[in-house]
Amino acid sequence: MATIYQSGYVFKDDGTAVEGATVQLYQADTTTTVESSTTTSAAGYWTLSTTTEHASGYDAKITSGSSVRYRRGNDRLQIEELDIRNDTGNGQGGLLVANTTNDASNKVATFAGRNSTRADNDEIYLSFEMNNSAGEIEEFARITAIAADVTDDEEDGQIKFGVSVDGTMTNVFTITSSESAGTDMNLDVSGDLTLDADGGDIFFKDGGTTFGSATNNSGNLIIKSGTTTALTFTGSSVAVAGDLTITGDDLVMGTNTSGYVLVADGTNYNPVAVSGDVTMANDGAVTIASGSVETAMIAADAITAAKIADDVIDSEHYVDGSIDNAHLADDAVDSDELAAGAVDTAHIADNNVTAAKIFDLARGSIIVGNASAATAELTVGSEDQVLTTDSSGDAVWATAAAGGISVGKSIALSMIF
Repeated sequence: MATIYQSGYVFKDDGTAVEGATVQLYQADTTTTVESSTTTSAAGYWTLSTTTEHASGYDAKITSGSSVRYRRGNDRLQIEELDIRNDTGNGQGGLLVANTTNDASNKVATFAGRNSTRADNDEIYLSFEMNNSAGEIEEFARITAIAADVTDDEEDGQIKFGVSVDGTMTNVFTITSSESAGTDMNLDVSGDLTLDADGGDIFFKDGGTTFGSATNNSGNLIIKSGTTTALTFTGSSVAVAGDLTITGDDLVMGTNTSGYVLVADGTNYNPVAVSGDVTMANDGAVTIASGSVETAMIAADAITAAKIADDVIDSEHYVDGSIDNAHLADDAVDSDELAAGAVDTAHIADNNVTAAKIFDLARGSIIVGNASAATAELTVGSEDQVLTTDSSGDAVWATAAAGGISVGKSIALSMIF
C-alpha cells in the first residue's frame, strides 16, 4: 500500500500563522482516528501520513486552545484555478479524484469546454509538460477531444493522442466517429508499429466474428483465414496451405534466366534451361536441332502430303531405290517432273517402251532419227511423193525425178538402156 500524505496550513483570520495547534486525522464522517496527532510548525504547517486508504476519504480536526475547526473530506469547492504541487515522493500523486458511489459505473471526473461559439471542430485538450535538458517546461504529449459535429442530436466526436516529435506536436492515434461512416481508428507513425500479444494471438474481427488472426509459433508467423491456417512463415520460406492464384502476368523469382522453364523434381519446381535436341527462346519459340528427328521416332503413316510443304523434298532426301512404281501414282510423273536427259536407256528396262508409252502421232506420220541423233516425227508427205533422204542424210518426202520412177494409182517401171 502506498503512503498517503495529508498536509496543510493553519492561519488566523488576520493571516497570522498558528503555531502549536493540534491536528488529528479521522476517517471521513466518523470519529475513528486514522493516525496519531501532530502539531503545526511556526509557519502553521502540519503533515500526517497513512498507509491505510479509505474510500470515503479523511477529515482533519484542528484544535488551538478552545478553538476547534474541521477540514472535511466531503467539502465541495468551486475555484477559478487549482495549482497542485506535490513534492512528497514519486509514489504520491498530486491529484486524487474518487467517486465512492456504490455502483458498477461511476463518473470520477469531467473535463469540459464551455465556450459559447459551439462550432464544429471546437476542441479541448490535456497537456503533459515536463522539463527539457535546459530546465525549460515543454509539452511532450497531448490528448485532444474535438467536437467534429456540434449539430443537436447529431453530435460526432473525435479524440487524438499526440506526442512531441522534434519539438512539434504530432498526432499518431486518432479515433473519429461519423454518422455516415461509423467509427474509424487511425494509427499514423513514422517509426515502428508494434503489436505485442505477449504469447497470445492477434485477432481480426468484424462485428465480433473472427475472420483472421496472426499467431506466433516458436518465432515463426502463422496467418489464419477464419480459423484455418493459410500461410506459415518459417524464416524466409512461406508455405501456402491452399491454392496459390496469381492474377497478374508475372511470376518473379530470384533465378529468372531468359529461356528457363519451371520443372518439377519430385519435391519442388525449379527454373532450368531447355537443352538437348530442343531449345527454347524467351519468346517461347522452340528449335529442334538438325538431324535430331530419326525415322524410329516417327510413327508409320504419320507424315502425309498435307504435312509437307511444296518443294520441301528433293533428290537429297531420297536414298537410291527408295522410290519405285509402288510409290508413284498413275500418271504422276510426266515430262515436267523430269530434267532434260534424265531418262536414258539405262533407266528403261528391255521391252519396257510400248506403243502405249509413245505420244500420239498424226495420221501417216512416222518416227525417224534426225541429224541431231534425236527422235523426230515425220508427218505424211503429199500425194505422189516418195520417201528419200536429203543431202544431210535426213529422211524426207520428195517428188520422184523425171525419167525415174513414177508413183500413182498404178506403178509402172521403165527401163532405159
